[in-house]
Amino acid sequence: MPEQNNTQEIDLFELFSRISKSFNNFFNHLLRIFLIILGFFVRKFWYILALVVIGTTGSLFYFKQLASFDYESTMNVKPNIESAQILNKINNLYTFTQESNNPQLRNIFSIDSVTANKILEIKACWYIDEDRDSIPDYVDYKNEFSLLVDTTWQRMELFEIKVKTLDNSLLPKISQGIKNYINNDMFFNKRMQIKNNQLKQLIAKTQIELNELDSLQMYYMKNVDKKNATTDSKGQIVFLKESKIELLHKDVISLTREIQKHQMELELYNKPMTIIEDFIAHNKPIKSYIDYNIKFNVIIILFGVFIIFIIDQRKRISEFLNKVKEKK
Repeated sequence: MPEQNNTQEIDLFELFSRISKSFNNFFNHLLRIFLIILGFFVRKFWYILALVVIGTTGSLFYFKQLASFDYESTMNVKPNIESAQILNKINNLYTFTQESNNPQLRNIFSIDSVTANKILEIKACWYIDEDRDSIPDYVDYKNEFSLLVDTTWQRMELFEIKVKTLDNSLLPKISQGIKNYINNDMFFNKRMQIKNNQLKQLIAKTQIELNELDSLQMYYMKNVDKKNATTDSKGQIVFLKESKIELLHKDVISLTREIQKHQMELELYNKPMTIIEDFIAHNKPIKSYIDYNIKFNVIIILFGVFIIFIIDQRKRISEFLNKVKEKK
């Protein structure tokens, strides 16, 4: 038994010794690689500095003079009828931009082919109200909202139209083109005419009821016995009937507000689509010159360092390849 224990102790000692040597070799290799890289950068410092200067100068010239930048802007829109169909029709424009369907874009926005190529994306997305307080919480860019699944949230009758373009001076034309594209649609126009006519009829009917109510109030004021009528602190006529107080003034105010609401709807929302907030032309692109310069410089420097390293270590690389061939 003692001999067996001694053998186990020796085996464990050898195991730990091997593990220790493996770690030492690993860290020695890492240190050697680090020193080789450090020595390379010290020896080739001026070459690398020249690469940085050339890359920075070249990128500044290219992105200032030749490169195109993406501009982005958004529009808030309220559909007044057939909201889902209006959104789908606007998203046809997204399909046209992704397919580079210039004929369609030219016709819709009254622009030429060169200008049509500058419109990169037009996309409409719903506003979502998470807590049903009638205040939009976020825009459903990924089209993840489902009326069947998200029962606690609601999709608002409001959506955002996002535009990406190479020329932000096109935004007024794009805005007008989208308005004409929707508001001149024959089906939407017909539905809107029907809705406006119904509102006018409703206003006329409510006005008749309001006039009758006014006449009734005047009748009671002139003809009802003083015993059956009195006035409140505001001077309004109050009638007592079956132990309940009837205040005609409240009904008059309610009908008046209803008429005003319908009139406002006819005034502000008499087209298939109403723009709540139009596109704003931003001077700065989505990504700045600095972002592009950093990426451009990193690519130039990495590529240059790789080429310099290959040239500097060409002898070792050649020896390594010859050894690989000899082994084969």
